[in-house]
Amino acid sequence: MNLDEEVKRLIKNHVDKLKFHNGKKFIEINKFSPQQQREKDLQEIPKKLMRVKSVYLKIEERIKELKTLIPDITEQTTLCAVYLIYGKVLQTWRAIFLLTERGYNFEIMELNRSIVENLGLVHTFYLDKDLVHLSKWFQGEIITNGIARNLVDEYIAKNSVNTHGLSPYDMANYVYRGFSKYTHCSYAALLESVDLFNEDFDWNGYSGAHYSLKHIDALESTMTSTLITLKHTYLELKDMESYVVINKILLDFAGPMDDQSLQELIAKT
Repeated sequence: MNLDEEVKRLIKNHVDKLKFHNGKKFIEINKFSPQQQREKDLQEIPKKLMRVKSVYLKIEERIKELKTLIPDITEQTTLCAVYLIYGKVLQTWRAIFLLTERGYNFEIMELNRSIVENLGLVHTFYLDKDLVHLSKWFQGEIITNGIARNLVDEYIAKNSVNTHGLSPYDMANYVYRGFSKYTHCSYAALLESVDLFNEDFDWNGYSGAHYSLKHIDALESTMTSTLITLKHTYLELKDMESYVVINKILLDFAGPMDDQSLQELIAKT
């Protein structure tokens, strides 16, 4: 099933639940259950989120240490650009952690896409050896995520990288389009902000807590992408000691990047 078909299926399932009034019927005999479930979800979130936060703590100081290689924060170099982008990525992760623990699902997913775009920009600047896009970026132009997807795809094709039969462009496009549903306030994404019990917007945060817990898998996928991008940085810097350290963190966190693992990674997003 492709993404468009999956979105249509999810919309139908969600709308059917509302039309059949299952949630409203449930709270007629279980008045306090939605609030109790929300509290249970919010208690479970920090436990499940800790795995992602622990990786963040391992890479935060390493990223900050890149500043020692940059004598002037205004220099227009690839490393300076990448360092500033990583600063934005770290701050976004902090915001995601706060929002996840409070059950703000929709906003979390919007920020998740932001990280994906930021990481794509890092890859763009490394793969753009002529510095065409970097120069434009320093002049204030926006470098779209589509450019990153194309450059990665071209690099893999040129270097005959084994992708286990998967298309890196299609994978990246699938993830990006999924997160874009939230950024552009699509109906499919907005239905996650509907309270099935009261058949209203999710003013009480019941759905927000539920989906915040459910979507921690998506955060794990984005943290995996963060680690892969950081590996790319150390490879470009020829810092193999740091490369090995980050690779170990990646393998401990996400496991081997074989065909089955990649397929599972896509399924989580």
